[in-house]
Amino acid sequence: MKHRFAVAATIVAVALLSGCAQGPAPINNGEFSARAQSLKSYSTLSTGRLIEFAQDYCSRLDKERDNAAGLRKVADEYKQSSLSDGRTAEDVDSFMDTATARYCPDLGEALTK
Repeated sequence: MKHRFAVAATIVAVALLSGCAQGPAPINNGEFSARAQSLKSYSTLSTGRLIEFAQDYCSRLDKERDNAAGLRKVADEYKQSSLSDGRTAEDVDSFMDTATARYCPDLGEALTK
């Protein structure tokens, strides 16, 4: 009985850790808009502008698709630029996750490495 419990606990732990390595789950346009506009430091931007920012971010990420260091550099540059524009670090991180989930979910896992 103890052995089965240990095996089950190990399987659950591996499954949870595997989930942590994945990027955000893909979302639709409505979910993207709702999440992005709920971020206080992005709430004054129009939906069109939010989409534009998200697509630009993903376009830049896509150019570095096969380069882990390049992906990290793009994310860091986007974050620094957004912080300079007066956005909060927490909102920027949430926006980047939301943008990735909508416009480039296939790159999400690479960003978590």
